[in-house]
Amino acid sequence: MTIAQGRVEAIDTAQPFDGRSLRQCFGQFATGVTVVTTEFAGALFGVTANSFSSVSLEPPLILWSLRRESAALEAFTKSGHFCVTVLSADQTDIAQKFAASGGDKFAGIDWQPGKGGAPVLAGGAATFECALEAAMDGGDHVILLGRVLRFARHDRDGLVFARGRFAVTREHPGRDIEQPARGGGRRPDVAPDFLLQLLFHAYNSVSDAFDRHRREEGITTNQSRILAFLYDVAGASASEIARATYLGSGAAEDAVRALTGDGLAIKGLDGKFALTETGRARREALARHFDAFEAEEIAGLSAEDIAATKRVLRALSRGASGEAGE
Repeated sequence: MTIAQGRVEAIDTAQPFDGRSLRQCFGQFATGVTVVTTEFAGALFGVTANSFSSVSLEPPLILWSLRRESAALEAFTKSGHFCVTVLSADQTDIAQKFAASGGDKFAGIDWQPGKGGAPVLAGGAATFECALEAAMDGGDHVILLGRVLRFARHDRDGLVFARGRFAVTREHPGRDIEQPARGGGRRPDVAPDFLLQLLFHAYNSVSDAFDRHRREEGITTNQSRILAFLYDVAGASASEIARATYLGSGAAEDAVRALTGDGLAIKGLDGKFALTETGRARREALARHFDAFEAEEIAGLSAEDIAATKRVLRALSRGASGEAGE
């Protein structure tokens, strides 16, 4: 029998042991990094946690755990609501800020009140707004089970914690070998000035910058796409919405369900969805936000550059939809 390279002596927990050794062993399991927030008795509370885990889809449940000695324990067990923000790769400073004790953790932090008043932090990879379902014994921790009331996903790399250090997610190098690009060869890196890549980055940059305005209206990126589409049509099925908004069927269904639950959309007897008057008003409010945002973003561009960009984008849009050129 051989011993795996790098293995250290096994420790039996039936005998006295050093808790640090167990912590180091736990650290071999890479986790995402979250900040969990709540509002209680007029005060805001937030902690960094890597114990977050999904539990169930039906019903939608998640869990995380908090040390019994935490000063925020009463707030999280009695407030009734909390929000889990999955941090993005560039939010190590936020992770460290909420991991520290004392001080105003929310000073300088961009956030909006969510369900039950729990703060929803900006810039994360995902957010889960939850109602507290149960608080259970977990030894020196309390396990908090939450029912997801609203969630949002953003196309950002997540922050990872492993072996006591922050890390970022990257695609495994073996994927390119196991899944070659169409045509048989390995896909080369895309040039940084490749037109479609520039369009992709420009869209994501502008969308991220506009996200603050969506949050002010209580809308996610996917929901705003659907609001815009349904505003111009009499009604559409879930599959039609998914195709028109370039969302996958699962993402479209989740967003439509949230819009319906918030009274912004309604499902007819024909199975098609349409906006309510409240939904149309929300879409018009978003449009006013975007008019002001667009004017600010393009203020430094010449009229000629703007016109040329619009011509290129219209031409690409016609090509993508199969329409004939002029």
